[in-house]
Parts: sequence; structure tokens; C-alpha cells
Amino acid sequence: MWPYDAPLPLDVRVSQQVIMTPVRVLVRCPETGAAVSTVLRLRQTAFEALLGEHAFRCERCGEVHRWRKEDAWLEGASPR
Repeated sequence: MWPYDAPLPLDVRVSQQVIMTPVRVLVRCPETGAAVSTVLRLRQTAFEALLGEHAFRCERCGEVHRWRKEDAWLEGASPR
């Protein structure tokens, strides 16, 4: 176990940063097929706990799209 006042090794700091940093939630625009941001930024744990249906105005086509977690992915992950 690391002492509290000692710096963590680089690999531990990087893995914690990836887990703790909120990233954009993306979906595919049904009109253009492009990956677009839903305006939400979430941590992995918050994304996994996401429930229900959400909506946003698409930056590509201007329409309001509804989406569920099953339709989305976090930026940097493999698209669905």
C-alpha cells in the first residue's frame, strides 16, 4: 500500500484519471449516420448506471433525437 504522502506510480495515476474524468456520451445521428455528442459528459460508472430515455438537439441535423444507454457509447470506446 502506498503511503498517503508518496506520489502514485505513473500507470496508477493514468488509470485513475481515465476512470475519473467525465467524457462525452455519443450516439449515431439517425439522419446522417455520424457520431454526435448528446451534450452529456459522464464517468464510466455513471454511464453504466444510466436509466431511461434521453433527448438532445443534434448538432449535425438540428433535429431532436431520443436515445437510451443501449444506443450510446463513451468517447474513446468502440461505437455501437
